[in-house]
Amino acid sequence: MATETDGAVDTGTLGAIFGDEQKEKILKYSLYAIAGALLVFLWIPLVVMVVLSFAVNASTFFPFRGFTLAHYTATFADEALMSALWNSVQIATISATIATILGVLAASRWRATTSPTRKCTAPSVSCRW
Repeated sequence: MATETDGAVDTGTLGAIFGDEQKEKILKYSLYAIAGALLVFLWIPLVVMVVLSFAVNASTFFPFRGFTLAHYTATFADEALMSALWNSVQIATISATIATILGVLAASRWRATTSPTRKCTAPSVSCRW
């Protein structure tokens, strides 16, 4: 945190040790490291689940005994699970459609009230700002 006292600028502890370019570089790479760690911790469980879904012994990871599609054939053969899957697809499609329509309407309304072109009603009309 920078504070001014008698014309001198105190940039704090980091300012005394590092220059501005070094601070920016440290912050940039720190942000990359944090973002990378978050992605790793979010994606590793998903990758493990996908691998285990194809494994013969799906309850444990080691020892790995091989790949199989038996879990998927059992899932697709079950009528109740297929009905639930179809309901989920329908609800997802309807909710995505409604969200898209509402988002487009909200964005067009926001643009109409904040844009400098709000006085223009037709694209062929030339406007003065």
